[in-house]
Amino acid sequence: VRVAELAARSAFAGTTIGTNTIENVTVAEIVYIYNLNDFAEFGKAVTNNTKYNGSIVANNPKTWVEVMSDIDMTNAPGFQGGQFSIGNGNNNQFQGVFDGNGHTISNYTIIGSWTYNVSLFRTVSGNFTMKDITFDNCSATKPNNREASLLVGTIGGGTITFDNVDIKNS
Repeated sequence: VRVAELAARSAFAGTTIGTNTIENVTVAEIVYIYNLNDFAEFGKAVTNNTKYNGSIVANNPKTWVEVMSDIDMTNAPGFQGGQFSIGNGNNNQFQGVFDGNGHTISNYTIIGSWTYNVSLFRTVSGNFTMKDITFDNCSATKPNNREASLLVGTIGGGTITFDNVDIKNS
């Protein structure tokens, strides 16, 4: 992990930066997403409150997710009502940082069959941050025009930040 990344994360995690060393780095879970399969497995882990590559990612405010490449979701697996959606409403949520590292998620479509929170992240809370990511050619719809949002279905409380998030052709 690069020193600059740790420095940025220290503010997120409440750690202290020494002159040449990083002290007390307490970001509990750093998760790397390299491809669609990784993204799906991460999403399932949040939804089902299970571990992803040994990391607890649901309801964990110290999770930092880094997207490491562009992700084309044309053939995304459906694991929630036949759809790709992260979290299961108010029980299992994502609460950390979702850092796109300047990458693009494209061709994401969700047509919700459940009653609420139709979106990529169904519910977020705590100190959720989404940053440095582009969504291209993406959509979220719900029958009868009810409660659909591309990025976040419900905010469960806390400080929610979107920084340098671009949505285009959507």
